[in-house]
Amino acid sequence: MIREQFVEPKSHDLKSAEWRDGDGKLLYAAYYDYEVDSRRNWTRRSIWVISPELPERKLYEERHPHPRLLVNVAPSKPKLWPPML
Repeated sequence: MIREQFVEPKSHDLKSAEWRDGDGKLLYAAYYDYEVDSRRNWTRRSIWVISPELPERKLYEERHPHPRLLVNVAPSKPKLWPPML
């Protein structure tokens, strides 16, 4: 089961995404934190993840909205998502 939550009902900005098995056990998750400006545009986004290899929430990426201004990326990004995605 995959469950996604968005910042606002009509928003395209994810707040969280969780993948659970049939028993409800959390397998993979991504949690998003945003800093927004006065126009509600995000100025910084942090992504925190959980996976079988990373059972504790860990910072995966921190990004400025401009694609060339990547602030911080985990040194070696582990495989985080189920292969079917």
